[in-house]
Amino acid sequence: MHAVARTESLIVRQFGTELTVYDEATHRLHELNPTAAGVWQQCDGQTSMEEFTRSIAGDSGIPEDEEVVRSALTQLSNAGLLEQKSGFGAHLSRRQLIRRLGSQEDAETRVPVVSTLVVGGAADFAAESRGPVSFGGLSGPDPGSVPTIPDGELRI
Repeated sequence: MHAVARTESLIVRQFGTELTVYDEATHRLHELNPTAAGVWQQCDGQTSMEEFTRSIAGDSGIPEDEEVVRSALTQLSNAGLLEQKSGFGAHLSRRQLIRRLGSQEDAETRVPVVSTLVVGGAADFAAESRGPVSFGGLSGPDPGSVPTIPDGELRI
């Protein structure tokens, strides 16, 4: 099975070596570190595991390790950034992978990471509460004063 990157309803911005991907359908913002971004950008449905591994090792300077690619594909799949669920399932946890690459001084920055943030729901939540938002004694603004972002506009 070859991985295919999802492109529909996505806004992609590159910031240095990292990618930020906003999913308009789910209102999720995904931040891909350089290793995860490198894998996602190669998900063309044609790239084999061996090609992924060789390419990522060359780009990141880490040893050729299929588990790095498996970890990235699993995270990308879980984030909904692949056309279909990846069949490459990671066998090692992030911690195990860092340990495995531990001979590298900055291995933890080269292990693939996809961070996800749900955006756009806070204003809706506040508006539905019909009063100030309160969390354990802390209060937020009146729902009428919560700014909203017009449809189709992304502010980071």
